[in-house]
Amino acid sequence: MQKTASTLQSRRFDIDWLRVIALLLLIIYHIVISFQSWAKDAIYFIENIDPLPGLWTPMQWLNIWRIPLLFLISGMGLCFAMQRRSVCKLLIDRSSRILFPAVAGFFLICPLNSLLFQEYYGQELHWIPNPGHLWFLFNIFAYVLLLLPFIVLFKKYPENLLFQLSRRLTEKPQTLLALILPFALEGYLLQPAYYSLFIYTLHGFVLGMLAFFTGFFMICAGDNFWRSVKSLRFITLAGALTLYAVRWFLFGFEKTNNALNGAECMLWILSALGFAAAHINRDSRALRLLSPAVYPIYILHLPVQFAVASLLFPKDISAPLKLILLIVSTFAVCWLLYTIIGRIPLLRPIFGMKYRATGAS
Repeated sequence: MQKTASTLQSRRFDIDWLRVIALLLLIIYHIVISFQSWAKDAIYFIENIDPLPGLWTPMQWLNIWRIPLLFLISGMGLCFAMQRRSVCKLLIDRSSRILFPAVAGFFLICPLNSLLFQEYYGQELHWIPNPGHLWFLFNIFAYVLLLLPFIVLFKKYPENLLFQLSRRLTEKPQTLLALILPFALEGYLLQPAYYSLFIYTLHGFVLGMLAFFTGFFMICAGDNFWRSVKSLRFITLAGALTLYAVRWFLFGFEKTNNALNGAECMLWILSALGFAAAHINRDSRALRLLSPAVYPIYILHLPVQFAVASLLFPKDISAPLKLILLIVSTFAVCWLLYTIIGRIPLLRPIFGMKYRATGAS
């Protein structure tokens, strides 16, 4: 008997792992930015006086698919949540876990980044509400609202046309590669000046929506998708590496072909999903520890990073040692704050944790 949209999947531990890995990589990415010569003037990061420009080449590998992967995983999460909740409860859950931390962060967390930047560079101090590093949470909630008609459709008609199309698209591995085309087309049509500039751009919003919707419909395809993406993982990895080499050696990461960027973005995502499904789709103590922690730690990390950097960067030590100390200190302080906040019921929702009258264990 065929699975319906309401009984598609049990929990996917590989998706939990990818979410953890993606958010941790984003934190590393932000720390590396502080060691680039353009960090202060371009995006208002506290900048080390001695840059480490060689680190930016591996970051160029990451930067065109790091955010789309998060949007895609969020779309997958919405489809999983849809199976267990009514539409009303789904909206309440997403409002409390996504919209409320985004709004709270806008007024309470992200202004700390600006304040620490102003203090470090001797500027006049102002409390400036802004979305900061939580900007993508507002996008995700907008995508949830845009996808709402499809959620209602799937609830009322589990064997609807879109469900059938998603299954057919993923029945054979070669047809799954058709997912690359919309991403390439988006890059070609919108022609962003910088493909990796997702924040506050039409390109970023449209690409994020495309990734979010793709994640939703991937889960709708059920086991077909996971079989196909696993069998394709070496092909998609080879394709992604090839396009990355083209972007590096042919374009020098500047003025690249945006259609190829879109294709590379989706190939990296398909490769990551394939290898994750083949090798890390299992529960573990580490996952149970990290999965609930990574979201609040991400919310916390940038003001912590700025605070540690403001103390560390004036020291007369080498840039590589500063990098190591900044990484270790940022994660250590964030983990400490996470354990403290988890025990304060009123603070938990601000950091994306469920309210519990007795706090966290």
